[in-house]
Amino acid sequence: MMDFFTALVFVYELQNEKAESIIWFKDYESCYNAQYKADPLYDMLNGKEMYCLESDVASRIVKPKVRNEVRQ
Repeated sequence: MMDFFTALVFVYELQNEKAESIIWFKDYESCYNAQYKADPLYDMLNGKEMYCLESDVASRIVKPKVRNEVRQ
């Protein structure tokens, strides 16, 4: 299984202009869990949207196990 860096995206209005802030996490699960903890920040920013966006950059790759040599 591979994990990908995931962005927690906040969309809000700042002086009548759309603005975004991004916080990066090592995987989707970490980002998803952070959404609940970020509720006070979302409220403070008068947020319009908050979501996780997975990148295509791997943060962790599981290496294959070394197999024993097959003797014939």
